[in-house]
Amino acid sequence: MRKHVGLTVEVVSRGVRAPRAFVLKSLPLIVRELLKEPLNQQAKLRLKFAETLMVAFVTDKEIARLNGDFRGKPRPTDVLSFEPVEPGSLGELVIALDVIKRQAKDHDHSERAELGYMLLHGVLHLLGYDHGPRMFAIQDRVFDRLRVGW
Repeated sequence: MRKHVGLTVEVVSRGVRAPRAFVLKSLPLIVRELLKEPLNQQAKLRLKFAETLMVAFVTDKEIARLNGDFRGKPRPTDVLSFEPVEPGSLGELVIALDVIKRQAKDHDHSERAELGYMLLHGVLHLLGYDHGPRMFAIQDRVFDRLRVGW
């Protein structure tokens, strides 16, 4: 667990090796860059006042089970975001590294860049954004600024 930009990040691993150092390095950069964006007021407040964020890395089998249980789609996916259940929490991101690795090849990115993109994507969901032009515009601008370091 490490505190960054007012946010304590906890990285856990469930059956896979978690890239802790990358997550702990990337999330403060993502937060900093998101705060520069024209986020809606609710998202800015959530991001500014969040105290904790959990990032869990799981197997394809586990994320397929979660995806089935919570979204009715029993297949592996890259990232799931879960709303906070405790005050001060931004929520939880659950990530399947094997899916990230496959997508990195498909998108011609490094695995780190793909993971960074999915961390950013998940945080935007936790801020209340759904798939759509506004979310993807923010995501693409922030990713373009950060991808050089990934």
